[in-house]
Amino acid sequence: MKNKNLKTKALTMPMVNLKAGSLIESLVFLITITAAPAILANTPNNQWITGAIVNAILFYSCYRVGVVNTIFIAVVPSLIAAVRGLLPAPMFALIPFIMLGNITLIVAFALTKVKSRILRISVAAVLKFLVIGTSALAIGSLSSATIPSKMLEMMLWPQLITALAGGLAAVLFINLTQKSIKKNK
Repeated sequence: MKNKNLKTKALTMPMVNLKAGSLIESLVFLITITAAPAILANTPNNQWITGAIVNAILFYSCYRVGVVNTIFIAVVPSLIAAVRGLLPAPMFALIPFIMLGNITLIVAFALTKVKSRILRISVAAVLKFLVIGTSALAIGSLSSATIPSKMLEMMLWPQLITALAGGLAAVLFINLTQKSIKKNK
């Protein structure tokens, strides 16, 4: 099966990649994105660290294994968190919107047709922030079960900062891997 690629001058990434190597790489990304928050759960202010790591994995995964593979990688950890009861009960209502925000990040990063990777990341991060933030505010104001303000705050501007930080980390990693590949040719 031929891979369909999304091409811009700044970055080429597959839409979906079903080659064995990419599926294995997708599995590694899935394990990492699921394990990182669990490993860092007791770290003070872990949202900043885990959020940046999760977003970096999403951006880099999109670049490496494609949009569809990365959407799967983005959705599974949220489903696990929901099924296993890893989030506080008031956060449960936000899980679909967190997944939607991550999917928005992935699709916006892949489809934004500008040369600058930083601008693509910025567009994706802002759109993710808007999806999750507006959803959280709407649910927070409409929900009969009150979402504590600390939890609500986690769904606002920290989403933008961690998406931008993760995007910058991914770009650095992409640049390093591209230089390494060029050196080895």
